[in-house]
Order: sequence, then C-alpha cells, then structure tokens
Amino acid sequence: SLAFGDASRITDERGFWSVNNAPAGEWNFSLRLRHKDHVDDLTWRSHRNGATHTTAQLREQKAQVVMECGVKVSGTLTGPDGRPVTRALVIWGDNAYHNSNPQEVWADETGRYTLPPLPPGPTLLTVVAEGFAPELQLMDLTVSEPEHEENVQLRAGKTITFHIVDGAGE
Repeated sequence: SLAFGDASRITDERGFWSVNNAPAGEWNFSLRLRHKDHVDDLTWRSHRNGATHTTAQLREQKAQVVMECGVKVSGTLTGPDGRPVTRALVIWGDNAYHNSNPQEVWADETGRYTLPPLPPGPTLLTVVAEGFAPELQLMDLTVSEPEHEENVQLRAGKTITFHIVDGAGE
C-alpha cells in the first residue's frame, strides 16, 4: 500500500495529490476516494473493476477521476410518543458491513442524524435503538433532491424468548 490509513493523501485546492513512494514501471494502481461532499468509494477503483486511469496518466498528472455528488440524507428519530430517540444507530445500504467504509451513524441528543452523500437510487435505511423495534425504510434518492429528509418514528419493541437445543432436543 502506497498511501492508506494515516498515510492517506488529501488533494490540494486544485484537486491534485501525490505520493512519493510509487515504484518504477507499469503498475496497476488502485484508488479509493472519500470526500465529505461526494459519494465515497465503497470498493477500490482498479483495472479489475473498470477504472480508466493508467499508470502513465497518473505519473503525468493527467488522470481524471470523477466523484458523484450524491444525496445528503438527514432526519429526526422519534418514539411512539413523538419524543426524540437518542443514541439510536442509523445504518444504510443492503451490505453495510461488507466493506471497510463505515455505513452507520449515531443519532445525537435531539434524535437528529446525518448521513454522508449517498448515490441516487433505492437505499435501505435501518434504525436500531434500545427499547424499540428495529425499523427499516426504503428510500428512493434522486439527484433532483440533493438534500433528503427521512424522519423515522420507532415503535415499542416486544420481548421474544426462545430455547436453543441440540439435535437430540436437549
């Protein structure tokens, strides 16, 4: 890895970045981009998954990599009584834990949450909070609505009890 974790690079005011430890010769460099105002890459951009940058373009500073603007989602979580639900976990996507980018945020003390920009299209939102039933909502995000308000009212949870046994029923 040339620049990962603490060694990650930040673009300058013109959008350029550089690393000073790239090996000589032709290499397949993979890129993974994150930005607070654009949709984060969930996977590495490489020649294996359709990236169009070449080693020569990167070395000549002529490679252009475009990030989607996305839709900014926020909302308020309330309980059945209409009061804010605090310390709730808000998760987005169908495979939220199948990549190394976090796809969860915590609601604040007023029940508000804010997600990073998400790509347009159907997106599953899941809210989990102690004392409440999990709530799933399917959002249809569109670029014509760059800021989307998705409020969620949670319902009281119910207790379930079960007994686990082995193959002999014991």
